[in-house]
Amino acid sequence: MNIVKTVNMSKLLQPKLDLLGRELIPGQFVTFCQSNRLFIGRIKKVGKKMLKVQRLKTIKYLSDEVNKYPEDCFIIDEKLMTWWLIKNA
Repeated sequence: MNIVKTVNMSKLLQPKLDLLGRELIPGQFVTFCQSNRLFIGRIKKVGKKMLKVQRLKTIKYLSDEVNKYPEDCFIIDEKLMTWWLIKNA
């Protein structure tokens, strides 16, 4: 008896892409909008539909982590983020 397992290819995780079509992976710095403000954050987790992003600098009444759709995020260059972190330390 030969058992063959079929896999539905549509259920496999597709790579999540940002606004410009670049692949999003955990640990990258991204910008995103919320409540008419622009925030900078780091991707913590990539889920099936959404990303879990941790804000780097937050307002006290907003939570530190937020779920965002991949197309609502924009990847920031790591060299620019290094200067931003040094400036705002």
